[in-house]
Amino acid sequence: MNIKIKPLPNGIGVECIGLDLSQPINEAIKQTLYSSWIDNGIMVFKNAAHTIEEQLNLSRCFGTLEVHPVKSLVSESDYPELMVLESTAQSKLSVYYREAEPQKPFVGFIPWHSDLVFTTQPNHGAILRSVENPAQGGHTAWIDTIAAYEALPASTRKAIADLEVEYNFCTSLLDAPYGRDPQLRMQHKGERNFPTFPAVAHPLVRQHPVSGRLLLNLSPLHLTRIVGMDDRQSDELLQELVAHVTRQRFSYVHEWQPDDMVLWDNWRTLHSALGYPLGERRLVHRTTISGGGLAMGRTLEQTAVA
Repeated sequence: MNIKIKPLPNGIGVECIGLDLSQPINEAIKQTLYSSWIDNGIMVFKNAAHTIEEQLNLSRCFGTLEVHPVKSLVSESDYPELMVLESTAQSKLSVYYREAEPQKPFVGFIPWHSDLVFTTQPNHGAILRSVENPAQGGHTAWIDTIAAYEALPASTRKAIADLEVEYNFCTSLLDAPYGRDPQLRMQHKGERNFPTFPAVAHPLVRQHPVSGRLLLNLSPLHLTRIVGMDDRQSDELLQELVAHVTRQRFSYVHEWQPDDMVLWDNWRTLHSALGYPLGERRLVHRTTISGGGLAMGRTLEQTAVA
């Protein structure tokens, strides 16, 4: 089996061509895939996996799989390591609209975020596979935070080098203080049984644990403040940095086709589910790659007690 890795448009991420998941993946190909993932952060596999088992086998090339801690966000699955994102279940959880277009409700929307950034041990990555696509919408977008960091002025990189940011699990998108669409409104809010997560602090600039490259560790969703900074100064700096990291030049948007998969490095990317019209059918399968218990931040409640 011969595979080819080529850059995606806009220079963010790569596409893997020629991977046949009906065959065993040998060690040489596994190493090529893993290295490309670490080097580029985002990998696209078009029309690649046709079964859950093929998705699981590919996912294990990148690490141990784990179960997502917020189970109420997804449907139940016969595979413990598989998250099922299904339109009927999502419509029972949240239905949104924008103030300018109240006649166009939509579901499946999540703004820019890094997975589990509200914990001290975010997962290393994940793979999404499209099973059924809506007739409209349903796109997913990613941002490379290494590219965003490297594009900052040298003076800004120096000023933020030793800062920490606080994250708190945000249970409602309408409560998010950063990166929220001011037009966003909620038409329906279903029952939510979210677990409780204590506040955590992460470095604003972080060295990637594998590649060693520096990145802008800023997830707009769940973002609260800069630790130890005056509230006004913190807000001004975070507004500036959020506007910077979410620029289109650092992003890749995927328009799904059946059996497409996208793998991302959660330690260096943000992603956003752009949503789709209420009533459309969509089914997505996700696998989550463990961070191996590597601590990325600290729990603020524990620090305060100590």
